[in-house]
Amino acid sequence: MWLRKDLFLRVYAKYYNKKGEHFKTEVRKDIVEAAPGMYRPNLMEMKNLKTGHTTRITFDDRKLNSGLDDKLFTERMLKRK
Repeated sequence: MWLRKDLFLRVYAKYYNKKGEHFKTEVRKDIVEAAPGMYRPNLMEMKNLKTGHTTRITFDDRKLNSGLDDKLFTERMLKRK
């Protein structure tokens, strides 16, 4: 795992299976200051090295500290169906 020490943000990670074989790689790119002092990637990529498949997640309209009530994130609420 590689971190940007200046931002305390993970930018690269390798994933291993139970046999210890490297099978996926995650890369976070286009790091922006999403809110004062809060840095986030605009692009996250995960590549499966066995299949060659890549999943890309892009963030176009991010809202941080938007006023959601902390009660929404209790264990009980997160388990609701």
